[in-house]
Order: sequence, then C-alpha cells, then structure tokens
Amino acid sequence: MMGNTRTLTDVLRYEPTMPRVHDLDAEQIVVRYNDESDSLYIFFSNPPAAAISVDLNEYHYLRVGDQTQRVVGVQVEGYLT
Repeated sequence: MMGNTRTLTDVLRYEPTMPRVHDLDAEQIVVRYNDESDSLYIFFSNPPAAAISVDLNEYHYLRVGDQTQRVVGVQVEGYLT
C-alpha cells in the first residue's frame, strides 16, 4: 500500500489516515459479502460510516470518509473469483 500513497494523495488532495489496530472495536466491525457483484466489504464501525471508494488497484479499494479523511473500511472486488 505504501507505493500508492502518492497516487492517493494526488487524487484526494490529502493522505487518508489508517486506523490503528488498538483503536478498532472488534464488536463494531461489520463484514458483508454481496454475491451478485462478488464484493467483500469490511466496515470499521456499525453502522458503516459514509465514505467514498478509492481504488488501490483493480480489485482493492479503501473506503475513506470524505469529511474526516479517515479510512473507515476496505472493499474487495472479485473476492471469490
């Protein structure tokens, strides 16, 4: 992911802040799978925070709060394929 920091900064005009592991509440993490689109979503809060998807590559996305600039989740396209 480090190789994409410059790209993310250039696109977003800021560098998204990743949560620290000890700041996450395991009971609040939500994992959802959409079988129609073969997409896996991992949200770091329940309910999931409003966010935009920022692509890291063809299959992996960070879910970033546009106002907070914090990473609030992860999205994986083509999860089972």
